[in-house]
Amino acid sequence: MYNVLENSSIPNETMTNFLASLIASFSAETISNAFIYLILALLVISVVLAILGKAARFTASTTNILTSLGILGTFAGIVVGLMDFDPQNIDGSIESLLAGLKTAFLTSLVGMAGSIAYKAILGAIPQRHSVEDKQVGPEEIFSVMSQQLKASTEQLNASNELLSAIKGDEDSSLTSQIKNLRTDINDGQRALNDHFKQTNERNDEFKHTLWQKMDEFGELLSKSATEQVINALKEVIVDFNNNLTEQFGENFKRLDESVKKLVDWQENYRQQLEDMSSKYQLGVDAISSTEKSVASINERAEAIPATMEKLHQVMELGHGQVTELEHRLEAFKDLRDKAVEAMPQIREQMDNTMTVIGDSVKAASSHYESMLQESQNIIDNFSTTANQSVENMRTNLEAGADQVSSKLIESSQELGGKLAEASSDIQDNVSTASGALQNTASYLTDTTEQIRQHLEDSITELNSQLRVLIADIKDDVKETGSVLKEANKELLSSTREIQTETTTAITKLHDRLETTLEDVFQVQAQAVRRTFDSLEDQITEAVGKTGNAVEKQVEVLDHQMQQEINRTMNEMGEALATITQQFTRDYQKLVREMNNVVTNRVA
Repeated sequence: MYNVLENSSIPNETMTNFLASLIASFSAETISNAFIYLILALLVISVVLAILGKAARFTASTTNILTSLGILGTFAGIVVGLMDFDPQNIDGSIESLLAGLKTAFLTSLVGMAGSIAYKAILGAIPQRHSVEDKQVGPEEIFSVMSQQLKASTEQLNASNELLSAIKGDEDSSLTSQIKNLRTDINDGQRALNDHFKQTNERNDEFKHTLWQKMDEFGELLSKSATEQVINALKEVIVDFNNNLTEQFGENFKRLDESVKKLVDWQENYRQQLEDMSSKYQLGVDAISSTEKSVASINERAEAIPATMEKLHQVMELGHGQVTELEHRLEAFKDLRDKAVEAMPQIREQMDNTMTVIGDSVKAASSHYESMLQESQNIIDNFSTTANQSVENMRTNLEAGADQVSSKLIESSQELGGKLAEASSDIQDNVSTASGALQNTASYLTDTTEQIRQHLEDSITELNSQLRVLIADIKDDVKETGSVLKEANKELLSSTREIQTETTTAITKLHDRLETTLEDVFQVQAQAVRRTFDSLEDQITEAVGKTGNAVEKQVEVLDHQMQQEINRTMNEMGEALATITQQFTRDYQKLVREMNNVVTNRVA
């Protein structure tokens, strides 16, 4: 029997390739379904034939056929799964291998269940008692035993083939295939571990590069918050997005969009800050212009009371000088009255003198009134007008004093000439009268001398008084000039003080504005720093979450792979144990039947 099997096998590579391609053309699910349908059909046909009592030999071997079909389907599924297995692509081939193993053992389960169900159905079918049963002879028993021996031999050969396939040393044996599968799984596990290590190394390298980029990004942020920072941020974000796209695919596109929106928001925020800064600068300029205008108005308004006060002092001083001049004119009037009493011509000359002096006083009074009117009309040009007024007043007073002095000198000279003429006339008249009038001449001479002395004393006193008056007027003019100069100096000093105060106020305002702008810029820098710190925290948190998620996925995949491999190996072990137990039971049954046959023959 073994020779027949060995002669019937074709160990040709071409036939092997043909069978491999033929089996590989079908999927494990298709082969499993075909065997399941065949087992079910055989079960139904055998049950029907057993009920009808026909094809007894066929129905007697149905259990073995069902079990053999299940085992054949199992090996067919295993072969299909191994045909699709690629050692170079363990991750892609493990799924088809496990699917083939699942369906393969399912056919064995269906075959064994069908065999058990058929035996149960046969036990429930009632036995038919006929006449032919009573006529069974040794030939029928021998034929039945021969058939059973033949079936047992075939089953034993199949069992031996199965055992040789399981325990054989060939590469196509189940044990070798399981060892190869275990080796391939171990290699795949090592390759998967190497891949995970490489992935972790790449992740660590990417994390190191990312932190390095983040450090560079933080240095750029600490240096400035201008467009260079935004451009550097864009470049870092682009590099970060490229790295994330290369490592994790589409996982961080939303984060990229959020970061871009944040960059756009920062750009809009920067533009708003620039607009606010320009508007704030315009407001500061307007405030500065308003402050300058108010300072100028305040300066001029403060100068008006001081100028009016100084002008009031000057006017009071001028009024005092006019009053003193009137008093002196009264003294001149008294002197004139004395001169009138002394001589009518002196009175006439004094009248003329007083007229000239009165005209001068009136001119001075009118000049003071015009000066007051002009000073009230032009307050802004007070210094120039006051100087001109003082100069005009001094000139007029000096001119009036010179006129008075010249008139007095001319009057005294004319009076002296007339007195000399009168004296000469009297002397002529006296000389002509000779003796009688000598006493009269001497009297007249004495009288003339007295009058001349009196006139000389009067003229001397008048000249001294005029000199004193002119000196007083000059002193008053000098005092007025000094007062005006002091007023001008005070005006200049007050102007300088106001200018200094204005400069100080402007400096304080500038310092205050600089402080305010520095505070605004510090607040802006803190806001930008907080924004980028929150962005860095979010990116770090997202990267950490992504790394944790990837590690968890790898752990879950490893755990599931290990569970699937363990479950598959357990199922294969349980199936092999079941097959071995079934073979053992069948072999024990066969041995018992052979012992019975031998015992019967011996008997």
